[in-house]
Amino acid sequence: MNKLLALGLLLCFSVACKKQNNAIVGEWEVLQIKKSDNSNWEDAPEAYLMTFTDKDEMNVRLEVNTCGSTYNACTCGNLNIDVLACTEACCDSEFAQTLIESLSNVESYEIDGDALLLKGKRSIALKRKGD
Repeated sequence: MNKLLALGLLLCFSVACKKQNNAIVGEWEVLQIKKSDNSNWEDAPEAYLMTFTDKDEMNVRLEVNTCGSTYNACTCGNLNIDVLACTEACCDSEFAQTLIESLSNVESYEIDGDALLLKGKRSIALKRKGD
């Protein structure tokens, strides 16, 4: 019975969640992080740039390090970012470390014009970079 339920949920998810790359693909600047529902937004002290490619790869440039991963974005708004691999383990700010930790817990996204909101245990607000 459990196998049948799991198969049904997998089938439902794969039908309901059509792969989408076009909306999220591009370069985004991190503006703020909200650590919890009860906290205020914290402004990014530097220009952290996040790029989503049409090959399901993403990277984020911090003060010192660059981190990369793969992702899966769906038209339904679900977003999964795999574990990020970074060039160094130190030297970036506390905000940058919070950003990397937050990306590992992203569950969904919303795009409104040039604004991108990544949501999970924490929220990350970004804006699309101009050409």
